[in-house]
Amino acid sequence: MLQSCVLGKLRSLRMLLRGRLLLEGVGWFVLGIIALILVTLAFDYTLHLNREQRIMITALCCVGILVIVWKTLLAPQTVAMKNSDLALLVERHYGQLDDRLISTLELTDREMIIACGASEEMVAQMSREANDIASQLKFSKIVEMRRMGKVWILTGIALLMMGSFTVLKSDVMSLWFQRNVLMSNIDWPQDTYLCVYYVNYDGQLAPLMEVAPDGTITNTVDKFDVLRGEDMKIVTITTDGSETPDQVKLHAWYPSVGDTEGLAGKLSGQQATKYLAKLPGQSSRGVYVQKISGVSEEFRFYVTGGDDKRDKRNPHNVCLVDPPAVKQILFPVEFPAYMRKTQSEPVDGSRGVLSIPLGSTVYIQAMVNKDLMSGELIVNEKSASKLEILNDSKNRPRELRGSFTVDGKNVPRSDTLRFTLKDTSGYSNRRGEQIILQVIPDAAPSIKLQFRGVRNVICPTAMIPLIVSGKDDNGIERIDVSYICTPPEKESADAPASPTRRALEPILSGPEIKKQLVANRTLDIQPLKLIPGSKVRVKARGLDLLPKNLQGPNAADSNELTFSVITTEELLAQLVGKQKEVQLEFFMAMGQQALSQGRCDAVSKQLASGKIGPTVPQRLTDAIGRQLAVTNESIKAADTLHAVADEMEFNRIGKPQDHQAIRTNIVLPLRHLVTQMREVLQQLQAASKINDPAQLREKLEKIVAEQTVIYEEMEKILKHMRKLENRLEIARRLEQILIMSRELEEILRQRADESTSETFED
Repeated sequence: MLQSCVLGKLRSLRMLLRGRLLLEGVGWFVLGIIALILVTLAFDYTLHLNREQRIMITALCCVGILVIVWKTLLAPQTVAMKNSDLALLVERHYGQLDDRLISTLELTDREMIIACGASEEMVAQMSREANDIASQLKFSKIVEMRRMGKVWILTGIALLMMGSFTVLKSDVMSLWFQRNVLMSNIDWPQDTYLCVYYVNYDGQLAPLMEVAPDGTITNTVDKFDVLRGEDMKIVTITTDGSETPDQVKLHAWYPSVGDTEGLAGKLSGQQATKYLAKLPGQSSRGVYVQKISGVSEEFRFYVTGGDDKRDKRNPHNVCLVDPPAVKQILFPVEFPAYMRKTQSEPVDGSRGVLSIPLGSTVYIQAMVNKDLMSGELIVNEKSASKLEILNDSKNRPRELRGSFTVDGKNVPRSDTLRFTLKDTSGYSNRRGEQIILQVIPDAAPSIKLQFRGVRNVICPTAMIPLIVSGKDDNGIERIDVSYICTPPEKESADAPASPTRRALEPILSGPEIKKQLVANRTLDIQPLKLIPGSKVRVKARGLDLLPKNLQGPNAADSNELTFSVITTEELLAQLVGKQKEVQLEFFMAMGQQALSQGRCDAVSKQLASGKIGPTVPQRLTDAIGRQLAVTNESIKAADTLHAVADEMEFNRIGKPQDHQAIRTNIVLPLRHLVTQMREVLQQLQAASKINDPAQLREKLEKIVAEQTVIYEEMEKILKHMRKLENRLEIARRLEQILIMSRELEEILRQRADESTSETFED
């Protein structure tokens, strides 16, 4: 019922509305694109994102743009704009229609009008009025353009700014396009450019990330090998012309501890020059070194410094390589010939310490963990021996053989053994285990010199019996005994002008080398014609079997024996005095023997009553003490007189029968008597424990009888002592007379010479 012109106006309105929504949606789409560019540019330029991060941010921005396109561009175009909807829009804008336009559209169906009971004439009239009013109205005014204009003003401003920025910063936008559209890995311009190296096995700088002068990464290394247990140095160097930060940061990840960070300060002076010299043509100013001590597990890392974080894109993985190492070692030892030992069981090198005698030959039997190219034994950081490499049971070159000799000075010392091994890959065990070699030197022999039969004072006619003994772990070759005679401090005309050194017959071990050597030697000083006041010093020196090539033989000196020469008269006077002292003490011992006998006899008589009185134990104890004193004094007298006899014999005083008489008539009987005294002493001690009076009396009577015999024997021995005293005294006086006669003879000779000289002068 609407005229075609009115319907045409509605169609035009529909097209205008869709066009306006389309333009507004395009504006929002352009703004979204510009926002995407700005967001990705801002994030990428400030954070220097990697490719994955850039893809993620761009994808998120694209999702936002798709939402904008759907809501502002596609969704509005899918909305159905019916004539009734458009008529309502016109009715709201133009109130004079007063619902005529919408009513006319709704009542276009004649049957619906009749059904509603409406008048056809009224409907026709309303339609005419709607057509008349609508034909005079301008529907295009209904389309609201102000919002779209704002959107496009904003879009124009954004396009203008974006275009200006693109023109002014074409290099930045070009990099943005390549990084965020083409998704290439070209880098943003930086103030700092870092090159990362590590000090390789040969001590050279091996590249991990190299950078060209223009900042382009020319080389990266994903994995590299490091020997297990060795120190690792990571060297970071800035390129020439770039800024040098104060420090760089090492980011590492370990399986055991996770993420870690470490800082390295910039080196200066000679330290930096040392590393720069390893890079020909490199004149960088910033050098940073980070040391990782004793790498024991595989890890990955990257380095950042200043605004350079590009090394993070490709972290470097450290792979461990086991160095060649000795896993089993034995040291068979062959002892030197002079020790006369058989080869012992091989020493296990796993203990870390070897104790080897000097001069030994040590053999090496070792197994290693890798195939070897070469092996060498290092002793105290000096090459000692090249090692032979043999194939093991699986035909692999993993067995070592060699030997070395323990030589040098014969002093205690500790050497350091180390094996330098090189495997077939060219790796060496620069941190190989060390074995301590404790060198056991050959000890010098122990020499001892003793004398017997004389004292430290002798007469000019003495013989000195010497006992020479020596001991050595491996054997003694010889012992030499020497002596030196020195004149008195105030030399007389008869004294030698200077000391004289002489030697006795050497003591030789013979073909059967002995570890302990004992021999007797006699030093006869009578032929030396020494005068009183002289000194005789005796010393022994022993030599062992240590060969010359080991700085042998070892020599050791004994203690020195010193003898003073006195006159025979003085020595006799000392012997007489000693004998008198012994005689007096022995006489007193006889008194003690008589008292002990008296105590026993008194107790025996006291026991005749059949009771043991309270004084019995005390008297028996006193008797035991006195008997013990007598026994000890008798032993002392026997030893002293035996020494007197020896001293007379070895000083050639008296006749041999006199010496033998002392031993036979005094010393031997006295020793037999001491045996009887000990038996009596034991009987007394046993008797003191008897509680039966009759039994005790019987025992004491026997003891008293034996004590009587002992006393009688002591009287006999005392007589012989007195005879000895008389003999010694006579000998001493004769010696005095002899000396006086010699002195008188000398005086008379001097006076005769003086008289003869005066006669010739007259």
